[in-house]
Amino acid sequence: KVFLEQGAVSHIIERHASHFKTACGVEKEDIPKLICDTLIKGKRISTTKKVVNGKVCHKSKYYYKGNYYVVFGIADNGYIETAYPKKRKENE
Repeated sequence: KVFLEQGAVSHIIERHASHFKTACGVEKEDIPKLICDTLIKGKRISTTKKVVNGKVCHKSKYYYKGNYYVVFGIADNGYIETAYPKKRKENE
């Protein structure tokens, strides 16, 4: 299970709205829907576990249509802390 709080949505929009617009053609008000759709319908490509600022985090990469992934930073308690698009490499 993962959870998305309003604070995380605000962070994602403030830091990554322009990235989602450029990469996915998504307006900032549609980012929460894209995040939910990607987690529910998308295909998880990889998950790595690491410690960031003393907190255990999971970095999960999900396939998004086209040439991009959506990368999620998810805390060990299941709360999404960030999300951003990342361009797929040619051989992926």
